[in-house]
Amino acid sequence: MRLDAGRRLTWVQVWRLAVLGSLCAFGIAVLGSSQVRDAYLAAAAVLLGNSILYLLLSSRKPESRLPAWLLCCLDAFVIGVIVHYAGGIDGPFAMVFVLHAMLAGYLLGVRGGAWIAMTDTLILALSGMLTLSGRAPAEGSAVIARLGLDAPADLSGQYIALRVFLHALLLLSVGLVSGYLTELLRRQSGRLQNALEALKASRAGSRDILENLADGILVLDSGGHPLRANASLCRMLSLGEDWEQKVRETQLYRLLAGYRKAGAFPDNIDLVTDDRILECRMGMFTDSYGEEPGAMAILSDVTEIRHLQSRLEEREKLAVVGRLSATMAHEIRNPLASISGAAQVIRTGGLDEAGEARMIDMIINQSRRASDIIEGYLEVARSGKAREESEIRLDMLIRGVVEGARNSYARNVEIRLHPMPETTIRGREQRLLQVFENLLRNSAEALDSSSEGRIEIELVHRDDRVRVTLRDNGPGMPPETLARASEPFFTTKELGTGLGLYVARRVAEEHGGSVSFSAVEGGGLSVTVDLPENGAGE
Repeated sequence: MRLDAGRRLTWVQVWRLAVLGSLCAFGIAVLGSSQVRDAYLAAAAVLLGNSILYLLLSSRKPESRLPAWLLCCLDAFVIGVIVHYAGGIDGPFAMVFVLHAMLAGYLLGVRGGAWIAMTDTLILALSGMLTLSGRAPAEGSAVIARLGLDAPADLSGQYIALRVFLHALLLLSVGLVSGYLTELLRRQSGRLQNALEALKASRAGSRDILENLADGILVLDSGGHPLRANASLCRMLSLGEDWEQKVRETQLYRLLAGYRKAGAFPDNIDLVTDDRILECRMGMFTDSYGEEPGAMAILSDVTEIRHLQSRLEEREKLAVVGRLSATMAHEIRNPLASISGAAQVIRTGGLDEAGEARMIDMIINQSRRASDIIEGYLEVARSGKAREESEIRLDMLIRGVVEGARNSYARNVEIRLHPMPETTIRGREQRLLQVFENLLRNSAEALDSSSEGRIEIELVHRDDRVRVTLRDNGPGMPPETLARASEPFFTTKELGTGLGLYVARRVAEEHGGSVSFSAVEGGGLSVTVDLPENGAGE
């Protein structure tokens, strides 16, 4: 683990100079012999030079551990001199080595703390041996001096060895613990620093994102005061630099502050400013501790979207009008064809008085029917409601449709009516006429090119239902066409509108029924109209 000089604490140098400098000054002033003063002056000089050397090397090589090693080793020499001349291994200043081992662990880690602790131990042992030999006696170390003069050599050696061993245990423990705690602290500090840097980068990134968002953001704190507004919001609301005061005058702030106080927010609302439409979304938020709830509003400029939606709605309305017009034109074509056919029969002059009267009645009835169709569509367009239902003789309605077909578009087709029981149902007569008129016309047009075209119509009752089946011997429909037969505007005819079968299905569904198509074996098509039975005559 490298030591960064920029991160070293200033108090380390202050502590060294204050403690060791004070000890040197104390030795010079109190311990009066010239030898001691010279030793303490030398220690003070080494201390000062060591500090200057450390500062120079640290400034040149901030990542190197060499300056710290030199500092600790030379300080061990200085402390050794101070301790030796102030009582030696059993003197009061020996505990300074404990502080030194602690400092070494702080600066150099576990290994450095252990090595310096061993160095301090050797220096203490050397001090004890010198004192014991009398070559450099420690001032105030009377115990060791007397041992050297009076006690046996082995006893004196054991005493010093024991003191050195105890100091070694203490210094080594302090150096290792200090180094371990320091390394652990630095690792945790590094992780914390990385986390702070990541948080700072995240906040900077979030701030950049917030400022560059196209949507406007307004944030209120727990007291309802403006906390944050990005550039887009200031631009949308024309706030300028003094936005905190100006935003309080806006409708957005009043709405957001009111909803925040009430604790409930509406769905998206639109705010109109000048010629722009702003969609506003509001909600609550809490801080990172889950406390202090505030409120946030997000503004999106949806002017173009709303205009496009308006245009799309107009197109959809026009499309509905177009479909309605095409359907109505298709429905009117059937009675017009009957009227035209009846008029042509009258024009030939080959009818007797009764036949002519019958054709005139058909023209009148079909004209009334065309008028009713138009009135029905106008009624739906005006009120959105269809005409009221009434009692209808379904068998008579089918007979009338067949008679009109025989005198107009189905002259060349044989239409066979099976025995039809008297059947009364409730419904809308003109709408049901459209069903059978469209189905019969569809079959007749399919048989137009056939010389033996035939359509069979059958009405039966089954399980409280009325079923009307039309079968023809025409070309029929392939399966893929049958599946789409009643889709609007789908047709296989060159001039068809694709509305006849669609209208038939919709009208049947309006009456609670259905229309189904199936292929006839040997060729042809079978169409079944299924309706609920409301009543039948005897």
